[in-house]
This record gives sequence, C-alpha cells and structure tokens, in this order.
Amino acid sequence: MGAISDMHAVFKRFEERFKQNGGGDFPVLLDDKLTSYKYADQLGVRRPKIYGVLSNASELARLLEHLPSRFVVKPSGFASAKGVYILEEFNGEYYDYISNKVITFNDIISELEALLVDVSSDDRYILVEEFVKPSVNISMLPFDYKFFIHHDEIFEIMQIDRNTSPISYAFFDRDFQPLDASFNRSFDGVACQHVVPIN
Repeated sequence: MGAISDMHAVFKRFEERFKQNGGGDFPVLLDDKLTSYKYADQLGVRRPKIYGVLSNASELARLLEHLPSRFVVKPSGFASAKGVYILEEFNGEYYDYISNKVITFNDIISELEALLVDVSSDDRYILVEEFVKPSVNISMLPFDYKFFIHHDEIFEIMQIDRNTSPISYAFFDRDFQPLDASFNRSFDGVACQHVVPIN
C-alpha cells in the first residue's frame, strides 16, 4: 500500500470488507487481541501467526520445543507492552527485546502468573505468536500504532517506537502527514523522528 494518503478511506474500505466477509457489525473496540486478529483475518490483513493460545503461563512449557528461536508472548487484558515479551532463545535463556535483558523461562512464567492474577478468569489467556520483522529496516522492533477516532473519523495517528529509550512517539494527521514537531516527543522531551509506514 506504501505511504497511506487517506486513512479515512482505508478505514471505510476495511469496514465494507468486514461486512462483505460475514463479519456483521463493525467492531467498535479491538482491544482484545484475539478479537482484533479475527477481524484482521476477515479483512484479509496480514497478522502474526499464532503458535498457541494458553489458559495459564505454565502451559508455555509444552510449546517451547515447537517454537522458533524468536517468538512473542502476549497476555490478555493489558495495553501497550505490559506483559509482552519479544523473545529470542540463546542456550536455554531468553533475551527479551522489550526489557533489553536476559530472562529465564521460570522468570517469564512467574512474571506472567503475577500479572494475570488481576485479569478475570473469563478473559484470561496468553497468546504465543510469530515474531514479525519490521518492514522499516531501522529498528529491531516493529512500530506500534494507535488510531484516535471520533464519530467514525480518524483525527490523529500515534506512532510508538519501543526501540528508543525512553520510548518515543510521533503523531500524524489522518492522512499520515506529520504533525508539527512540537507534538513529537518522548516523555523526557527528546524530539522524535517521523517514519512513514510501509505495507
């Protein structure tokens, strides 16, 4: 798709494709990971391959021998990168690209179990999925995007770069045109670079 020139039109096309493919009403909230993946599938949009959906952290052990050296673990019920591990295995230990530290399998299990205590049992699961290489070759981790919508209109897009420390944010208008540089800061005030996404 290249640089996106009209995000509103893209959003409307997604809505139409969703309904044409039997998706029913267009979902208002896509904060649940499995719901958003089902939605992406109905649209024919690429998404990471799912290796497993686990009901508790200890089930991760049974998947380990079947996983590639790089994979992602995401617990339900959280936003941003809370509880997310982007892992690469090295001789029985794991490097986590989110925290930039080496972590053991037992540490991962313990941390996930502690996090999931506060998630309702009806909504609790752990997604184990494919590590997706970023399409922009300037970073290890793909950028995250948040679309701010008001009355069916995209009015702002936030690009989140977790490769920087601290995390940096850049803001675009609905047509993916960079907003004034004064809007684009990390939390410590460092200016951030806009990177136009590539599909």
